[in-house]
Amino acid sequence: MRRRDFITFLGGAAGWPLAASAQSLAAAPRVGLLSIGAVPERPVVWEPFFDRMRELGYEDGHSVVYVRGFGTGHAELIETMVREVIAAKPALLVVTGAVEALAVQRVDPPMPCVMFLAADPIGAGLVPSLARPGGRFTGLTTMDLELDAKRVDLLHEAIPELTRARLLTTGSRGSSNQRRAALAQELRASAQTLRSLRPGTVPGSPASHPIDRCDD
Repeated sequence: MRRRDFITFLGGAAGWPLAASAQSLAAAPRVGLLSIGAVPERPVVWEPFFDRMRELGYEDGHSVVYVRGFGTGHAELIETMVREVIAAKPALLVVTGAVEALAVQRVDPPMPCVMFLAADPIGAGLVPSLARPGGRFTGLTTMDLELDAKRVDLLHEAIPELTRARLLTTGSRGSSNQRRAALAQELRASAQTLRSLRPGTVPGSPASHPIDRCDD
């Protein structure tokens, strides 16, 4: 082998690992991640997800590519983030909750979507049933409606003479409020939502609100 040919061969061989790495990265599945509250520099809520994926052999930048859409609390950016993430053509979307899932539903991309937690995916119109979600969305739910029924029942057991109760909530949906009201009516008690609060806000004293007195 002539010296020039040998040097050319070595130069090509040196590029093999880089080429193989680029090909492997291009072949790695893309997963879109969407969260209004997550901070890009330190997405704490996603760390258990990343840890478990690594345990399963999915290392970011090697065997999987995460396309991040983290809003740092700016809810008004969610649809823009959804469009930017799906532009990368991920095979799957993973979202933290129903608000992000509803934004995905409005944009209507073709890929499936997994939710971390959704309080009322049926009431939100994301799935027709928990047993058979069908369609694009699946994931976990806090089962708030079912738990609300139990909470009201336990409250009535603890205070049989209960006639009035009020609820302090953070952004409850109408379907949840209607369900609570129906449960309270069954127990012959009136239930009132005191105030819908955004996470991080501090409510005033319940006594300061002009509503009917509740039972202690």
